[in-house]
Amino acid sequence: RPYALIALPALVCALGVIGLLESVHFLSERTLGDTEAHVLGIVWNIESVWPWAVFGVMAVAGYLVCRRLAPSVADAFGHAQLKAYGGRS
Repeated sequence: RPYALIALPALVCALGVIGLLESVHFLSERTLGDTEAHVLGIVWNIESVWPWAVFGVMAVAGYLVCRRLAPSVADAFGHAQLKAYGGRS
């Protein structure tokens, strides 16, 4: 169950980071006057603050939720290891 709980926040974080990286790459490679970016299948104006804010919030919020859920995932992994290997390493 903890793995299922952390899947969505991890995906949101990954998409946020990917969006930010793709945006930075577009800025570094764009031609003069080119302001339309295609990131994750979405077309947006690279000079607008909103896409940057959305991708940033996705990355940070996803990370913070993953960090909060990490102890339960680590505990579940420890229990799975104990069950699988019966206490031997």
